[in-house]
Amino acid sequence: MDSLNLAYCNICKEVFPFTELYYTICGHATCGICTTRSRKEERCASCRHPKNPTEEIKPHKIYPTMLKLSDPQHREDAVGYLKDTLQSGPSAVSRRHAAKHLLDLSLGEDGSTESQDALRLYMHSLEDQVASLQSALEEERMQSAPLRKTVTQKDALLSDMQERLNTVEAQRQQTDRQYARKLAHTKAKLEEKISRRDREIERRRLAVEDLERQNAALIEEGLKKDQQIKLQKAKNIAIRRHARKQAQVEASGNQDDEDVDESLMILEW
Repeated sequence: MDSLNLAYCNICKEVFPFTELYYTICGHATCGICTTRSRKEERCASCRHPKNPTEEIKPHKIYPTMLKLSDPQHREDAVGYLKDTLQSGPSAVSRRHAAKHLLDLSLGEDGSTESQDALRLYMHSLEDQVASLQSALEEERMQSAPLRKTVTQKDALLSDMQERLNTVEAQRQQTDRQYARKLAHTKAKLEEKISRRDREIERRRLAVEDLERQNAALIEEGLKKDQQIKLQKAKNIAIRRHARKQAQVEASGNQDDEDVDESLMILEW
């Protein structure tokens, strides 16, 4: 396999062929497993750049087309690029790939064997560095496995707690609705009871007023009867007094026809 067709996953740092990597919209490469695992993430796992939910662009594969090195200008550009990468590449993997490709380009050309041997030695040195880095990466991955397991457990615990919280919230809302219904029912019954009491109080007030009017009428009628009784008694007394005087006059024979007893005036009055 051509070493220039290799690249590493930005998450797990494993090296893969270009055709097995997926690239996000921000340009970072991930392998198939890491792409699947980070599918639900809202940000890029490498640069934390937010994913745009409105764009339909999904992580996609890249199928590079190699330069046609039969063109001298293309070959010269490629050699210059590879030499620059060999001297100041960002990683041992990139420098190893540059050395391998320079060696491939030098084969079949008029070049010194010493240069090819030097490239091979440098490439082997870079391969040793890459192997060492891969070993360190594997060790780091093994050391981080418990942490990933802990994170997974915490995520599961958080999910369970969230589910319980949702259940409690749903129960609280249901309890609130039931309490609101009971409160409304109790309020309606209390208002109806108060309304009945107010109507009863009004009915009794009207009855008391009617009784007071009747009592006032009875009192007035009683006063009139008392006055009539007193007047009748006075009349009776005057009549009896006049009768006694009349009897006395008749007995004495000194009755004066023009003498009028004042008591008779009461009768006329």
